[in-house]
Amino acid sequence: MSAPDGSVNLLVWHCVIPGKIGTDWEGGYFPLTINFSEDYPSKPPICKFPNGFFHPNVYPSGNVCLSILSERRGWRPSITVTQILVGIQDLLDQPNASDYAQTEGYRLYVSFCFRCTDLLPLGNTEPKFVPGKSSTASPAISTVSLVIC
Repeated sequence: MSAPDGSVNLLVWHCVIPGKIGTDWEGGYFPLTINFSEDYPSKPPICKFPNGFFHPNVYPSGNVCLSILSERRGWRPSITVTQILVGIQDLLDQPNASDYAQTEGYRLYVSFCFRCTDLLPLGNTEPKFVPGKSSTASPAISTVSLVIC
């Protein structure tokens, strides 16, 4: 994207993340700005949705809370922009309840997941989601995105 004077800032990328097919996010297009520092790829970029984007793993400021974007926890200079975008796309439908960025988003997400486990048939003692543990995608996790967004 160029500035009014025609200059281009290669350190700021304006992206759109499409909602994954087969999820509650399908058909949606979600704007994201990636800000690279002069130290990239030694330091991770900052990825940001618009202010107020409501998701358990997005701060009210719009900054994305994802381990691969954390210099202390998961960033490696070999991580590509494609891997970042796919990671964020996956995070939309599969929130990480053990690493939340919004208290209200987290509270609603966990509350909904607990209600879903209450609806499991009595013979099934193994819930598909337990807050604080990693899990694979399940209908409960897919559905919660629609409820809280």
